[in-house]
Amino acid sequence: MVEREIIEKVEFTRKAGSVKRFHTMTTLVEDRVAIHTYNVMNLVIALSPNDPSVDLLKSALYHDVTECLIGDIPTNIKQDNPDLDIAFKKIEEGIEKEHGFHFNLMAEEKLVLKIADILEGLWYSIEEVERGNFELKTAVIVYREKLLKFPEIGEVALSIRQHLVQRYEVRIN
Repeated sequence: MVEREIIEKVEFTRKAGSVKRFHTMTTLVEDRVAIHTYNVMNLVIALSPNDPSVDLLKSALYHDVTECLIGDIPTNIKQDNPDLDIAFKKIEEGIEKEHGFHFNLMAEEKLVLKIADILEGLWYSIEEVERGNFELKTAVIVYREKLLKFPEIGEVALSIRQHLVQRYEVRIN
């Protein structure tokens, strides 16, 4: 890769890191892709049964990089419009391939990354509710429901999910 391409890739990722998450909701503590990515990477390491592969770590690092071009599409929009969700996934995949952010993962690795991403969103949402931001209660419910779609999440993820759900239940009751 020539120096100019490397510089452009780094600039692209820096821009992606500054994208605001939950931009359609009021948040008390702003969440950015960079912070979210750091937390997802920590969860990927925790959830991996062995040391995660370099491709899994790179996938975690770049999993939301496309948001600097298309934004953070709210989950409810994707859920309510499956055709739109499919279209955005194709766009994201094209951007990832064009900029060298697409990695071939095994099925187990894809699952680890997906669960880490969902757990991190749940964790952030619960923290917002704990701060008194009850607008994110709906996000907590959505993330909890998403996790239920993955019965094979593994012991560590199950423990984290139980910890977060118990923590949340104590705070809202």
